[in-house]
Amino acid sequence: MADLTLQLLGKLLDSSAERDAVHIAVAPVTAKQNLVPGQHVGMVGNGVAAASGEPIGIVDPFLKEGVERGQRFWLFLYLGSITSLRHAWMHPAFAQESRTYLPAGSSESERWLREYADAIGLHYDDLMEGADEWVHSKARGQWGEYLVRDGLLEGVSTHPDFWKHYQEVRGKLVPPEHQESFFSCSC
Repeated sequence: MADLTLQLLGKLLDSSAERDAVHIAVAPVTAKQNLVPGQHVGMVGNGVAAASGEPIGIVDPFLKEGVERGQRFWLFLYLGSITSLRHAWMHPAFAQESRTYLPAGSSESERWLREYADAIGLHYDDLMEGADEWVHSKARGQWGEYLVRDGLLEGVSTHPDFWKHYQEVRGKLVPPEHQESFFSCSC
């Protein structure tokens, strides 16, 4: 299907075209300026897209209205431009992420994390994405991106075993000085 997709998308169809499904790499980015759906854009900073620069994709063409400066949107990358695909793709304009995802229920640590997420009222994916954001922001020398879910996490700290299990599932080490609680309330 991938070869067929590259041959047909972005071109007019003939009578042999049939219904299909496609994978298109997308990235969450922030608009440097006002943009319109389908507009060709490039990266002009870390996670920042604009109509200037070398175009690498288009503003989410399914949006019903334009994107204002500072808003986040999906950047649809040009077909054939990504260098790796497993739903965690690589592209020269984006820093490579070192995420390691295991199949659901594949390890004792993942089971522990799923039970922990349930116990504090979070979905497993929400918990792990919150931890990923914390780790990535700390690695960039920032304060850390807290996971805030209104009052749900008020008074909740990460369990002492959380980072051990997180490292096992993600397959990477988190420096001890970054193994802090990343929960906060909206108060």
